[in-house]
Amino acid sequence: MVRSWFQRILLAITFVCAISVISATSALAVGHKYVVSQNSWPVNVRGIASKNGNVVDTLVTGTEVKVVSSDNNWSHIQVGDTDGYIMNIYLTDRDPLNSSVPETGILYVETAKNGYVNLYNHANEDSRIIDALADGTAVKLKKSDGEWCQVSVVASGKNGYIRNEYLTANTDNSKPLSQSGTKAYTVSQNGKSINIRSGAGKKHDVLLQVPSGTEVTLVQPGSNWSRIQVNGMTGYIENELLSKEKAASNKNTLYVVSVNSAPVNMRASASRNSNVVEELVTGTEVVVDSVHSNWTKVTVNGKTGYIMNLYLSEEKPGYYMNKDSYTAYVTSENGGKVNMRYGAGKGYHVVTALDCGEKVTVLAHVKGWARVRSNQYEGYISEEFLTNQK
Repeated sequence: MVRSWFQRILLAITFVCAISVISATSALAVGHKYVVSQNSWPVNVRGIASKNGNVVDTLVTGTEVKVVSSDNNWSHIQVGDTDGYIMNIYLTDRDPLNSSVPETGILYVETAKNGYVNLYNHANEDSRIIDALADGTAVKLKKSDGEWCQVSVVASGKNGYIRNEYLTANTDNSKPLSQSGTKAYTVSQNGKSINIRSGAGKKHDVLLQVPSGTEVTLVQPGSNWSRIQVNGMTGYIENELLSKEKAASNKNTLYVVSVNSAPVNMRASASRNSNVVEELVTGTEVVVDSVHSNWTKVTVNGKTGYIMNLYLSEEKPGYYMNKDSYTAYVTSENGGKVNMRYGAGKGYHVVTALDCGEKVTVLAHVKGWARVRSNQYEGYISEEFLTNQK
């Protein structure tokens, strides 16, 4: 009897150890990983390793994180000031934004159900779901048994199984702009610049503005918003502002704005150290070729060059210059920071955030906005956030 109980205990210990070994193989290796999401939404970082944990941050596809520790389903990660947990299915060893698409053996997810198809761990719908792939997702075929295909997802490198009925080799189907890697063009109905945002929604910050007709690359197509790559940056754009065909040329023009009556330099490249191609006075109309994070490539008088974004405006200058600059102070109702922007409007990217009470030098006024200088920064603040009293 004693030996029998001893054998049972030994068997139990052996079973637990075996389970531990199996579980360990599901955990991710400690080190640097990349965030990957098959829909257009950011991935939640939670305060604890549970879907019920508070969301402490959201990360977009391509964000590099440091994995501190990992178990079966969750990884403890750090990125910048963020410290929290992400589900393992949203982490990969490869940067999904720099993945090269193989030239052969590529199929595409195609479904008429809800826009997503499950990627399974085995050729069985009762097996673990590894990911949900969006309609148009590119996968590389490894092998097929007639009912199931073993595939590798091009963007994330994840391996798994999909039913044959949900895959197609047709790259020119009737579902426009549904495939990662597709080239597209921005289109604007009113000729104005188009906002590229940090997230899928108008509540997110504007990263940059691009003119109508700008070529972009789809990174992650979504139902209403898509993640794109343009001018070396990645961001989100509304699908209604994308087209497979480049619209007829509608020249997008901007105007040069100077705060001190001095000419603005148009340079040979996007750098203050590059040669000056031409000096342009306030009010000069320029044609936009492309928009970058801090510079815009323009054409004027038959010459092409780059101008810093803070010296360009969508409206012809109608501001008055101060004969002499003067000192003012930043103010806000709640005592919080106030955004300084690259241009006179909330649609412009933020240069920096100024503290309430911070001293600035006012250089000019532009229709409800003030051009100011603060220490090493120069930009625009809404006049409502300035006061003459400290």
